[in-house]
Amino acid sequence: MGIIKGSEASLGKPRDHLDQSEYEKQNNRSLSGDITERSRVYTLFEAYRKLRPSTSYDIADRVHLLIRTIQDQGVPGNHIDFLYVDEAQDNLIIDAALLRTLCPNPHGLFFAGDTAQTISVGSAFRFSELKAFLYRLEREDAHVKRGGRPPIDPQFFQLSTNYRSHSGIVNAAAFIVSLLDSYFQHSIDSLAPEVAHVDVTTHKPLFFSGMRNQADFLRLISNSSSGRVELGAHQGEA
Repeated sequence: MGIIKGSEASLGKPRDHLDQSEYEKQNNRSLSGDITERSRVYTLFEAYRKLRPSTSYDIADRVHLLIRTIQDQGVPGNHIDFLYVDEAQDNLIIDAALLRTLCPNPHGLFFAGDTAQTISVGSAFRFSELKAFLYRLEREDAHVKRGGRPPIDPQFFQLSTNYRSHSGIVNAAAFIVSLLDSYFQHSIDSLAPEVAHVDVTTHKPLFFSGMRNQADFLRLISNSSSGRVELGAHQGEA
């Protein structure tokens, strides 16, 4: 999905997706496999198109339709001056074209995320490709083309200090990411390893023992006012 229907190359295609020949010839670094494997992937894509109801649409269909509608009818209402996109790695690259149309301010788009944490099935998103895509979109901006302003190149930076987890956890995660980068090259962005703010050799974990019942332990880790335990997927809850 990320390449066949969600890549920059799919924009402007009559059927909003690459045909088999175009897909097999793609030099996108996120695309793995030889010509035989790509042929099998495309066969699965064609089977998917036949099996789904004719009136249904997927996330790529939605974006292509919105882009065409805006091109034909313009943006309804006012443009957005500033737009922040979190967990950007779970978007399609073509989402950036839609968001760039909604927010034409070259200083107003901010994307954050981590491709090593991608959960979107079929994703081919990488920040290096997003940066290159935004660079090309900026050159196509109407104000830039008529000389109204110089192009503003997108900037990329990495937040490499982890303030949340100690060095033992951070180092273990970095090792797993290095394996992903080694065995599945170009599937994620290659970045400098994270550095922990807390050194596990200085701040060692605490172990509790001798608790007579669970209530004693819960009092140590829960919010005293609400009594709620903020761990795991619920750590952000009040």
